[in-house]
Formats: sequence, structure tokens, C-alpha cells
Amino acid sequence: MARLLLKRGEPVALLVMIDTYPPGRRKQAPFKDRIIIHYDNLRPMSGKQRLNYVQVRWNQYLLHFSRLPILGGLLPWTIPPEKRHFAVSRLARYNYDPAPYPGDMLLIRASERPEYMNWDPMENWPAYVSGALQSYPVQGRHDSILFEPYVQDLARVLEGQITKALAGL
Repeated sequence: MARLLLKRGEPVALLVMIDTYPPGRRKQAPFKDRIIIHYDNLRPMSGKQRLNYVQVRWNQYLLHFSRLPILGGLLPWTIPPEKRHFAVSRLARYNYDPAPYPGDMLLIRASERPEYMNWDPMENWPAYVSGALQSYPVQGRHDSILFEPYVQDLARVLEGQITKALAGL
């Protein structure tokens, strides 16, 4: 969106990504760790929740392989119609490889990562930003930084950055 605004001659005072992974393929936990992760996720669930969890993961697996030309026709037949919009969106994300953004970007990052994640999932952002890339950690995990009490830390960082950007206009 910021790139389109610039192309139209509109100013972009501040581009912020909130714990957003960069485009392209992401690193995965080793297979052994993924088994443990799924087991830990499934353990507290009811039977219906487990079935839904397995169906979602199976669809993700099929989606991954549907990117291969020989299997591309599988997508419409393997994923229920009510969930295809999610699958198509994910497939588009897998295949999206944007040109670098020509301006600066602020990356707000969750400070807590799962213990199995011994790599930086944000490490590829410099390939997609030509300007300065600032990174600010905020308290919480990827799935909690938008909720109390962690959202307070996020709001503080955003407020400071928005104030600074508006002062520069």
C-alpha cells in the first residue's frame, strides 16, 4: 500500500509493520520440534477442536504442495468451499515477492518467541526495504501484543513514532 501511495505521488509519513513476517518462504522448526509443537497444541483440546486443528494443518500441507505445477489443480478439490478464501490468500502470500520499498520502515516486534524458534523470523526484512529499517521490541508474543496488558507497550511505541512522523511533515 505504501509503495502504491508513493507511485501516485502521495507522501508516506510512516510505514509500520506490527510483528509482520517478511514476504517469501519462512524458516520452519526442525521436524522433531514440529511434532512436539503439534502434540502440545493438541493435548488440551476437545475431540472436535482436535479434528478442526488436524483439518487446518492438513489443508496447509496440501496448500504447500499445490504450488507445484503438477499438483496445482488439487486446491479447489481438497479444501472446503467455506475455507478456500483463506487458502487462496495464503497461496498468494507464498508467491508474493515484492520489490523493495523505497522508503523507511518501522518494524515493531514481539519480544517473546516460542522456545523452539532459535532463529530470527524477521531477518529477511532488509531485502524488502531500501530506506532505513528501525526495529522496536514490545512486550508479548506474536499472538498477544494487541491485547492487554501488552498493547500498552505497543501503544506507547506507536504514539511516539506517529508524533515524530507528524512533526516531520
